[in-house]
Amino acid sequence: MRIALGVFLLTGGCVVDELTQSHPTPGGMVHAALAGGADHECSALGDGKDDPFTINGFSSVLTFGLVGATDSAGASVHADVNAATALASITVPLGGGSASQLEIHLDGSGCVATGGELHLHVDAAGRLQGDFAATGTVTGSSDVCNFYGGFADVPLDR
Repeated sequence: MRIALGVFLLTGGCVVDELTQSHPTPGGMVHAALAGGADHECSALGDGKDDPFTINGFSSVLTFGLVGATDSAGASVHADVNAATALASITVPLGGGSASQLEIHLDGSGCVATGGELHLHVDAAGRLQGDFAATGTVTGSSDVCNFYGGFADVPLDR
C-alpha cells in the first residue's frame, strides 16, 4: 500500500504542478461582424501551449474560435506564435486548402471561413493583437457569408 501511494504521489506530481500553476484568464477583446450586421464583442484567450494554436472567446452575443493548424507544407501557426518576438506579424491563411479554421457565431447565425486571412502579432507584453476578414458558409447550409473583425490585448498562454 505504501509503495502504491508513493508511486501515485511521484507520478501525480505533474497533475499537481499543472493545477497549482497560474494560468491567464480570458481578457482583451475580440470583435466581429457579419457583412452588413452589427459589431459584437467578447473576451478571449490564446493557447500557445498546445499544437494546434487556438484563440477562443465567447459572450452572450459572440462566439469566436480559431484553430491555427500546421499546413501541408509544414508551416506551423503554433511554432510561429511561440517564436514571435514583440510586433512580429503572422499571417494565417483561411480556406483554400489551409488546415487552419475560423468560425464565428452571432446574430442567431454562424459562419465558417472558407477563404480569407487572419493577421496577428504578439505585443511587447505578450498579448495578441490582430484582424481578420473571411468569406465562408453559413453553419448548416451552403449559403455564403462574409465576416470581419479583430482582436486586441488577448492574453496568450504559452
